[in-house]
Amino acid sequence: MVFKKGNAPWNKNKKGLQIAHNKGKTKENYEPLQRSSETLKKYLKNNPRIGKKNPFYGKFHTTKTKQKISKGNTGNTACNKGLLGYMAG
Repeated sequence: MVFKKGNAPWNKNKKGLQIAHNKGKTKENYEPLQRSSETLKKYLKNNPRIGKKNPFYGKFHTTKTKQKISKGNTGNTACNKGLLGYMAG
């Protein structure tokens, strides 16, 4: 869908979360999409670094490392700057 100047946006006058499986529902009655156990098995099979298989599982960054990361990120704009609602998360 191409946006053309002068056209109304697709979500004008709509309230609540506007995602494919939840059209028109508000935050109060939002229910997350339920996935089957087969789907979860496929996901885990295709993502081998989840949980205990992740090499950094159970480890923590030291204070010195956190300071280095902070110093390296200083001056950069956050990737979610300007986003609103559930997309900001």
